[in-house]
Amino acid sequence: FEALLENSNSPSLQELSKLSWSGIPIKVRGITWRLLSGYLPINLERRNGVLERKRQDYWTLVEKYYYTEHDETNRDIQHQINIDVPRMNPSIPLFQQKTVQLMFERILFIWSIRHPASGYVQ
Repeated sequence: FEALLENSNSPSLQELSKLSWSGIPIKVRGITWRLLSGYLPINLERRNGVLERKRQDYWTLVEKYYYTEHDETNRDIQHQINIDVPRMNPSIPLFQQKTVQLMFERILFIWSIRHPASGYVQ
């Protein structure tokens, strides 16, 4: 894995996918999933720019949707998310941290607004 990811400007997605079937080492799991899911481009030179743009897009969406006045439907969605998030994996301390819960609330709310056909369901 590491040789494929570190020694190639554009590693083969087919090769990466093939290697992944046997399990992905923790050290490279995050980047491997980002590449295989298409979240990041395979080309190493483009990754930082794409990641920066996606992060800027996220915060723009947070400002546009999360911190604005909501109509009744969106208030209902937000209310349900606020109920569900604190109950998420209560045995794992990470998910009980307020910062992590707020992150999930933002992500779930923005996803539901941007994908109305899917909406929000626990």
